[in-house]
Amino acid sequence: MPFPSDIDFRIVGGEPVTNNQFPWQVALLYEDSLVCGGSIISPDWVLTAAHCIFANVVFTVRAGSNSYQKNGQTRKAKRVIINKRFNIKTMDCDIALIRLRSPFTLNTNVQPISVAKFTRKLPPKLVVSGWGLINETSTTPSNDLMSVTISPVIRSECQKIYGKSTITKNMLCAAAPKKDACIGDSGGPLFFGNEQFGIVSFGVGCARHGYPGVARITVVEFLTRTQDKSLCEGNGLIRQKTCTGSFALATTFASSACSEEDDDCVRSSL
Repeated sequence: MPFPSDIDFRIVGGEPVTNNQFPWQVALLYEDSLVCGGSIISPDWVLTAAHCIFANVVFTVRAGSNSYQKNGQTRKAKRVIINKRFNIKTMDCDIALIRLRSPFTLNTNVQPISVAKFTRKLPPKLVVSGWGLINETSTTPSNDLMSVTISPVIRSECQKIYGKSTITKNMLCAAAPKKDACIGDSGGPLFFGNEQFGIVSFGVGCARHGYPGVARITVVEFLTRTQDKSLCEGNGLIRQKTCTGSFALATTFASSACSEEDDDCVRSSL
C-alpha cells in the first residue's frame, strides 16, 4: 500500500446522504480501498486535493452512488495535474485535477458542481461530504456517504490556533461543535447549494474542540492558470500549438489558447 499511515478518512457528526443529493461527489479508490474524495467539475474532470495524489498510482473514480464500494459509475484516471506551487510541508496550494479516460455519463445522480469565484462572499454555512470515519477512533470508512454542515471561522482566529504562517490567505477554516471533516475526507468539496468554495485539506484530529478543519479556497486561481500554462504543461504535458477555441473549466473562468488536439485542457462547456 503506497499511502502514508497518517491519512485518515473521517466525517464526524454527519448524516447519511441520498444518491442524488450531492451528485458531484466522487470517491478516489486504489485497489478498491478509499483514498480520498473529490468533486466532478465537468464530465471528464475531477477536482481533489494534491496530497491525495501518489506517484505511479492509477485511481478508479466512482460517482453516482452513496457507497464508495458499489453501484454508480466508475472511470479510470487518465492523468493527474498537481498545482505546481503545492507544498507538502505547509499544505499550501493543495489542489489537483484528475482527467478521466472517458467522461462520466451525466444523469440525476452524476452532475458537475460549479466552482465559486475567489471574490465570492462565503455563505454562513458550508457543507462537507465524504465516506470518512465517523469518529476519531474508527478504523474503517463509513459505508454510506455522510455530510456535515459547518461554519467558516475568521482567519485571524484560526491563525491563533494553527499559527499565522500555517493558515495562509489561500485557506479558510470551518468548524461546528462535534462536527468535522478530517484529513482523509481530503479532496472532497466544501460547498453550499451547487457551488464549491473549497477543497478539504487538513485538520487536527476529528471534531476536536478548538481545532477547525482547513480547506483550500483559491480553487479558481488554479483553474484559471491555463493562461500561464500550468494546466497544459503541468505534470510534463506540453502545448502543441495555439488555437482560437476557448479552453477553461467554466464559462466564467479565463479562456486559454491550447491545441485543438490537446485534450489536456478543458473546453468551456459547463
